[in-house]
Amino acid sequence: MNIAIDARCLHGVKSGIYRYTYIILDELQKIDKNNNYFLFAKNKTNFKINNPNWKEIIKGKFILGVLWTHTVLPWLIFLYDIDVFWSPHYICPLFKRKKTKFITTIHDLTFFKYPSTMNSLYKMVVSFLINFSIKYSSFLCVVSNKIKQELIEKYPYLSLKKISIVYNSSPNWKIPDNYSFNLRQNFLFFPANLEPRKNLINLLKALAILKKKGHIIKLHISSPAMWKSKNIFQFINQENLTNQIIFCGFLSENELIQKYLTCKAVVYPSIYEGFGIPVLEGLKMDCIVLTSKNTAMEEIAGKYAIYFDPKDPVDIAEKVLDTINGKYDNIRIQDNKQQWLEKYSSEKSAKIMLDLFIE
Repeated sequence: MNIAIDARCLHGVKSGIYRYTYIILDELQKIDKNNNYFLFAKNKTNFKINNPNWKEIIKGKFILGVLWTHTVLPWLIFLYDIDVFWSPHYICPLFKRKKTKFITTIHDLTFFKYPSTMNSLYKMVVSFLINFSIKYSSFLCVVSNKIKQELIEKYPYLSLKKISIVYNSSPNWKIPDNYSFNLRQNFLFFPANLEPRKNLINLLKALAILKKKGHIIKLHISSPAMWKSKNIFQFINQENLTNQIIFCGFLSENELIQKYLTCKAVVYPSIYEGFGIPVLEGLKMDCIVLTSKNTAMEEIAGKYAIYFDPKDPVDIAEKVLDTINGKYDNIRIQDNKQQWLEKYSSEKSAKIMLDLFIE
C-alpha cells in the first residue's frame, strides 16, 4: 500500500503540530515495514528517514501554501499512485480520485470557538476549507475527547465511527540520574507562543498582583513576539515587570528539557486547546503543572495538575504563590502517574494511525 503524508509542517518552526506529526511518523517507520510512505512537502523537512520504504518528495517550492494544497498535492497523489493520504493539519486537497482515501487530523476548533484570537486570513481559509476536509475524509482524527465532542456538536451529521482519537504523544525524554526536585529554582516556565489564545496577559496580571504584595516571581517565556503581542510588552513596561520576565526565544530540544527540569513549575493559562502538549511535557519531566480548568488540559492531566480560572488573574496569582511556597510539591508523586502517562505513548498513537491506514 502507498501511503502519503502532507509533511509541510515538518519544515521550519517546531510547533505543536510539528511535534505531533514528527513523533507519530517516527514511530510508524519503526513499526511498519510493509507499506510504502511518501512525505510530500514544498521544502526539505527536518524529518530523519531510517526506513528504506520511506521517501521525501519535494515539489512546488515557490507555490503559495493554499494553492500548493489543491494543485501540487493532487498531482503528487496521482503520480505516486497513493492509496491513503493523511493530512495532519486540518486541510486536505479539494480534488481527489476515487481510489485514494483521505484521513485528516483536526487539532481544535479555534476558528469557530475563539475566532478573535486568530489571524483573520488564516481563520477565513481554514473555517471554509475544513468543511471539505470533513466531507472528503474517510476518517477524522482528533487529539482529545473534548475535540471529538466539539466536532460532533458542530457537525451533528458525523458518524462516530468516522472519528478516532489519536492523542499527542509524550516525548521520549529521560530524567537524568543526577536530577533532584529539591534543586529546582524559583522561576515559572511558560512554554508557549505569545498568540492571544495562550493568555499570557492574565499570567502577567497575576504576577503584577503578587508584586504589589511584595512577591517578586520570575517568569521564563520560550517564545519571541508574535501576532497581537504588542499589548504584552506594553503591560510589562507599565507594571515594571521587566526584571522578572525573561524571553528565551525558540529553544532547542535540549534547552527546552533543561527549562522543564529546573523550573519551579510550568504555567499554561491557555483559554482553549485541543490537547495542550506543554502540560504533558511538564508531567513527563516531573514538573508541577498549573493550567486552565474547563479545558482539554483537565482531560490530559487529570488529577496530576493544579487548575485555575484562566480568566481570573487573582485565582492564577493564588495558585502561583501557593506553588512557590511549596504547597503543591507532592502532587508530582501521586500514585499511578506513570500509568496515566503511558496512554500518551508514541507507540499507541502510531498503532492507531496505522490501523486507520489499513482500514
